[in-house]
Amino acid sequence: MDMNADLSLTWYVARGSGMVAYLLLTGAVVLGIALNRRALGRRVPRLLLDSAHRWLTLGFFLFVMVHAGTLLLDPFTRFRLRDIVVPFASDYRPLWLSLGIIAVELDVALGASVLVRRWIGYRAWHALHGLTYLLFPLALLHGLGTGSDTRTSWATGIYVGSAILVIAAIAWRARGLARWGRPAVGAASLVAVGVLLWAVSGPYAPGWAAAAGTPQRLLGRVAGQAVSQAASPVSVPSLPSNLEVRISGQTLTAAGRREVLLRGSGTGTMPLEVAIALSPEQGGGAIQLRTADQVPLCAGEIVRGAGDEEPLVATCAGYGRATQLVVTFDRLDRHGFSGVLRAGSGPILVAEAQVDDDERADEHADADEREDAHEHED
Repeated sequence: MDMNADLSLTWYVARGSGMVAYLLLTGAVVLGIALNRRALGRRVPRLLLDSAHRWLTLGFFLFVMVHAGTLLLDPFTRFRLRDIVVPFASDYRPLWLSLGIIAVELDVALGASVLVRRWIGYRAWHALHGLTYLLFPLALLHGLGTGSDTRTSWATGIYVGSAILVIAAIAWRARGLARWGRPAVGAASLVAVGVLLWAVSGPYAPGWAAAAGTPQRLLGRVAGQAVSQAASPVSVPSLPSNLEVRISGQTLTAAGRREVLLRGSGTGTMPLEVAIALSPEQGGGAIQLRTADQVPLCAGEIVRGAGDEEPLVATCAGYGRATQLVVTFDRLDRHGFSGVLRAGSGPILVAEAQVDDDERADEHADADEREDAHEHED
């Protein structure tokens, strides 16, 4: 089987099964809240609600298994069994991945608690079952923090809609709690506002992939995978032939790695996001471009690295088109970078860059000649 097709299949199944599992968990949580409200039994048979809740929970576990299994098979992330079973064992966005692991394992423990209810008593079991209220926020944070579809409109709609649904269920349930009703609704609303503020400054802000803890070995491959998976009929923005963008951003390094990652954004002919992985010792690296809405544009290899006062030259390919990129830095250090990114379809930019290099070389030669002449006169 073709590696790209295999990678696309496992990655799509992993993403789809994860979202279905999240929706099933949302339904199970909402029904679980409804089951605690005795008044609902007058309109809907409790036995029917119990069965629906049970099947939603079983479906959640089934799709979680599919989600975990396809992540193990996916050749891009290359997770090990320990990475998806033990919290904080993986180096891939460890906090946000671990929240999902904890949510699943907590749900398993709560489900198994039914087996010991006769020994611990109903009151203790019911109090323990109250931990189910943690499942939804843990799953929500996991989805927002690790999901590659977080910034899409449909995923955002699902997350917002599910949060509103759960808060509405809590508010409806709180009507029967004379003492704890308002505090429960207030706490749920406060958590929702906190998640919203975090999401705006986190997953929905530029540079989240690196900030979330994505290993550098994967950051340089994300755009390339996304471009290779994109369906050809999909209409995507193309790079203008006269592209000239002013770019700036942060410089990221990792202990023990000999690669420098530049991540930032640019404004000008076409606002975009840029990621450049530099390998100083090898003189190469990789580059990827996305639109401001995180739509992959192109990805490719650096054919000439940025040296002292020299531009970076790369070939960026995507959606059947190849574009030549030249990045001229006016600042590049461990604190950040800035410069100008230009694009073209032929050797013109490279020639221009070579002319610039030749001019600088001529200037240095002229300066050396003047200095030699001055020393000779002395």
